[in-house]
Amino acid sequence: MIKDLNKGIDEIHYNHLNLPYLVEMETSGSYIEYTYDAIGTKLRQKVFEGGNPVKTTDYVGGFIYEAKGSGPSELQFIQHEDGRIIKETDMVYQYHLKDHLGNVRTTFTTKGYLSGYPATMEDIYNAQESQDFDNLEPRVSHPLGGKAVRLNNTTPIGPGKELPVSRGDTINMSVEIYYENGSGWGTNSLSLGTMASALTSAFGGVNGGNEGQQMIYDVFNVFAGGSIAFGGTGNDAYPSAYLNYLYFDTDFTLISHGHVGVPTSGPGTYTASFADIIADQAGVMYIYVSNESTSPQYVFFDNFDISVGESPILESSDYYPFGLTFNSYTKPGTTEQRYKYNGKEIQEETGWYDYGARMYMADLGRWGVVDAKSEVYSPFSPYHYSFNNPIKYIDPDGKEIWLFYEEAKTDRDGNVKTKKDGEIKYKTKSVQVSINNETNEVQALGKDGMVIKNGFVNNVVSSLNYVRNNDADYGLVEELINTDRGRVDIMKSEDEESASGINPWKPNYPIEFNDAAGPVYQDDDGQDLGANSPAVQLLHELGHKKRQIFNGVTPYIKDLREKNAEEQLIVDTVERRASMKLPGEYPRRKYGKARYVPVKTPTTIPKIN
Repeated sequence: MIKDLNKGIDEIHYNHLNLPYLVEMETSGSYIEYTYDAIGTKLRQKVFEGGNPVKTTDYVGGFIYEAKGSGPSELQFIQHEDGRIIKETDMVYQYHLKDHLGNVRTTFTTKGYLSGYPATMEDIYNAQESQDFDNLEPRVSHPLGGKAVRLNNTTPIGPGKELPVSRGDTINMSVEIYYENGSGWGTNSLSLGTMASALTSAFGGVNGGNEGQQMIYDVFNVFAGGSIAFGGTGNDAYPSAYLNYLYFDTDFTLISHGHVGVPTSGPGTYTASFADIIADQAGVMYIYVSNESTSPQYVFFDNFDISVGESPILESSDYYPFGLTFNSYTKPGTTEQRYKYNGKEIQEETGWYDYGARMYMADLGRWGVVDAKSEVYSPFSPYHYSFNNPIKYIDPDGKEIWLFYEEAKTDRDGNVKTKKDGEIKYKTKSVQVSINNETNEVQALGKDGMVIKNGFVNNVVSSLNYVRNNDADYGLVEELINTDRGRVDIMKSEDEESASGINPWKPNYPIEFNDAAGPVYQDDDGQDLGANSPAVQLLHELGHKKRQIFNGVTPYIKDLREKNAEEQLIVDTVERRASMKLPGEYPRRKYGKARYVPVKTPTTIPKIN
């Protein structure tokens, strides 16, 4: 791709590694420069607007630095496989929850945040409390000592707070309410219009004012138009005095509301409170106290307290199969989390995902340049992503043996899910094979760093270790694990009575490994000659995969003579050399007939007649 007018990209320039080093935008003087090292690792991205630098991002391993304009470069975060470390007043650890494809679904923090906003009404704290609350006057002497705010029919709205909330936040609020007389409060409450006008004024709303003032005015006047009623009930024996909240989403659509007042037990001091209100989406909560009685008698409000336990969830995303996000949420004030689909970094200016070797366009489900290994995947477009099946496959970097295995589906309680006929439901999962640096053993570890507990995975790993530990693979396994020239997929054979083999009809030509039966070779008369373990058969198929990846030999050979010649070549080299190294294995000399006998383990040699 050399341009993308949908994104305002006028021209894309590539280096000798087919990586973009200059992206020119349609707007004059706007462009993006990329700097790489000799092997194509991205070191810097520099964004220009009007010919001037507006942002420079430096990549030093997992350390990400950023400079605004021509300002100094500052550490933003340290990225690692399980999340990142954010530089705030101190270093804060944040972690990613990923799905089976490595997509970052949720980012959360381990640091708890609890914000408190007390209003004691006392003079000594007036400066801070006036910043935290609106309409903190009129404050007067409390009949019981100290200071309080008093409200009656001419001043019905008292202190309030406009509180931004994020999804998952927990809000608590309380206030002490005091009144003296057990009668004379009136049997009616103040009108809806009077209360709406007072509430609008208390939070700074002005009809015809600036944008913020007009928004507040509109919110409360629409609200007063009858969407819900205010709290007043009207009873002559006690005041209509309340602690209230109104919870709106980011579009100022009312989500929920509540009010709690004084009991009917007579004059005195009472605490009105709401506990553990959970915000189910980002928005704003207006919290205030009111006296909606028509009486001129006063109600006193004191020790107004609001606290917010902030949710540990900082960001969450859902994904369409090819990587576009939807239903995304980012907590306000959070450092942007750019590592999303497959755990790769999205480029803010272009929407591309940086996979290291190429840039991927999730809106098209295609790469921007051809696959360097396209001759290996000849049935597919050189721009295809993940064999056009991104739900099952990913396009990883680096180590190149992947195991695909079935795992029973479970519910939240860990119970195995079944179909209507009682058959167990399974899901396909994948795991990358690696070599342990300390033990030099082949291993298959999950994202949590623990060994995958699956029978098929364990059989593949034990088979690979069996041939490696006996020096029977002559470096083949390690070579395929570490190559970047092509990927080896291994999955369980669907037929336990047939040979292991390469399936030429599936993407990337996977090895279908029969880990439950080994071959017993026979002569033309059907007499048993000798046998091999399933592990040797897996090594045989890995020999074919090496030929495919390094020599371009297609697994799909129509001509029978060519097919037999390819098989005989692997028998003469990979298989026979291994069989001569491994005790009890049969070093056959000719590719031909075999029957398959069940075995207990993949390193067990079947018995012959």
